[in-house]
Amino acid sequence: MKKLIVVLVILTVVLNLVSFRALADDGKLTAEEAIKILQSVNPNIANYDIRTHLVTFKDGSKPVYVTPKGEHPQNGEVTWDYFIEQKGDLRGWLKLPFEEMIKEKARIVKEFEERNGIIDSGSGNLTQTTSLPDSKYVSITQYPQECSNWCGPAATESVLSGWGINKTQSEIATKEGVPCGANYGASENAIASALNYYTGTTFYGVTHFYNQQEFWNIFLTDIGSSGRAFVGEGYTDYLYDWRNHKNPTRVHYTAPRGYWTPTDSIPVGSDWQKAQVAYVDPLANSMAVGYADIHPYVSEEFIDKNGDGALL
Repeated sequence: MKKLIVVLVILTVVLNLVSFRALADDGKLTAEEAIKILQSVNPNIANYDIRTHLVTFKDGSKPVYVTPKGEHPQNGEVTWDYFIEQKGDLRGWLKLPFEEMIKEKARIVKEFEERNGIIDSGSGNLTQTTSLPDSKYVSITQYPQECSNWCGPAATESVLSGWGINKTQSEIATKEGVPCGANYGASENAIASALNYYTGTTFYGVTHFYNQQEFWNIFLTDIGSSGRAFVGEGYTDYLYDWRNHKNPTRVHYTAPRGYWTPTDSIPVGSDWQKAQVAYVDPLANSMAVGYADIHPYVSEEFIDKNGDGALL
């Protein structure tokens, strides 16, 4: 009898362990496993709060929202796999010097135009910072977002129109993985990937900047030199996010399309202090122009003071 009881106890323990293993082996990581992996690819990472999805850095760099492995990416986050692939560095194009950014993106645009039979469009021809214009606007179409969580697909649709590419918003939303009415929007890398997929280029990438000059360099490279709009991301204090919180957790996507700076003795590359910018807003259903109120991080760029919920 005692032997039978011992056998039953052992079987119970074994079955419980097997059950626990099955529950744990669902593709998701524990908090301890996640931080260990992140720090192995980037020693500068200080912590990862797996509940809020926030990654912090030892050197005080701006925290980043990263979707836990095995979960669906949220609006304004990058996926776990993309973050690992980039080794925790989301500076993107800013890893290159300014002059190199301009030359490389001009080359990409030229190849796109040659491949598509576009002759002498005038875009993508500026390869020197000294030749950048004081003002430049890109012709794109404003598309209102067709669903509450489709500001990303709508902004993508607007940017693609500047390349002469027409895709439906629902088609783009499918590509970016955001069903209509879901409680999440497109992730950063999903938008960049969709833009590159439809243009057949490597022009776009998740690029976080860390000071005003770096942000202005992105603006001058994409619009001033290459003549291409891009998708901008920012927080808003007018809308609730998927966690039912307000400022500063909600993000909204718009499509910057142009800039204006005074014609004076200040080189355009350093003229961000007086700049005005133009962008299309999927939410406001308008072509908006705002004064530059630049903050040093990617999700806090230009704030629209008109109360329509838009931020670049």
